[in-house]
Amino acid sequence: MSYLTENHIAENIDNTYLKLNYIYKPTVKDIVAIEAKVSNWKRGLYQAYRYKQYADYSYLALHTRYIQPALKQITMFEDLNVGLIEVDELNESITRHFTPKKNEQFINFKFQLYASEDILQKQGYLSQTT
Repeated sequence: MSYLTENHIAENIDNTYLKLNYIYKPTVKDIVAIEAKVSNWKRGLYQAYRYKQYADYSYLALHTRYIQPALKQITMFEDLNVGLIEVDELNESITRHFTPKKNEQFINFKFQLYASEDILQKQGYLSQTT
């Protein structure tokens, strides 16, 4: 509590409550999860689908050599709202075959806060807590 008052983040009221001087806003706007697989698109789709609970957008990235079976099932990606990306390292290109809609879940806001703090700590703006 003293850290908050000493740094003018909050004011002490009646030694019982704190009044925050600032509203914390996350610096991370969108969390994007990308599951990369060389070939196993079904397993990759399952994993990318699981990431939706933590991310605003979730994608499966596949090597161009193994993309065709996934493209034949593109409706699965659409139904599950998981994006599909093709990676071609020979031509140094990336093709987005399906772009998912933003995942609007309340839990995502909490992850935005955690991700924001982690990024700020790694950039040296926040001290590491133990």
